[in-house]
Amino acid sequence: MEATTRARTCTVSVVQVAITDDLDAATVPALTATFRDILALRPRRVVVDLAACETIDAAAIEMLLDVHRALWRHDARLSLRSASPRLRRLLTLARAAQVLDISSDDDRTR
Repeated sequence: MEATTRARTCTVSVVQVAITDDLDAATVPALTATFRDILALRPRRVVVDLAACETIDAAAIEMLLDVHRALWRHDARLSLRSASPRLRRLLTLARAAQVLDISSDDDRTR
């Protein structure tokens, strides 16, 4: 018997996640578990809505970059939506804005 391997295919087109609290070291463990479950679905795209998120710390940025890399390896994408000017500034200072797809509410109206 010959074993064959098939590339995993996308099982879900888009998964949307709404963040309703700050993204910091206290919330990273639960979010990491959530993203692990999401990644198991093999989505083509994961959209993280940051409209209700006021701040982000280094641990959360690192987690988002890890999710981005995991998706990228499977030809999928991570998008951050509704990032406030403050969040955009923090992500830019951390140089994560160079890697992550980040949009603000203003970007949606254009």
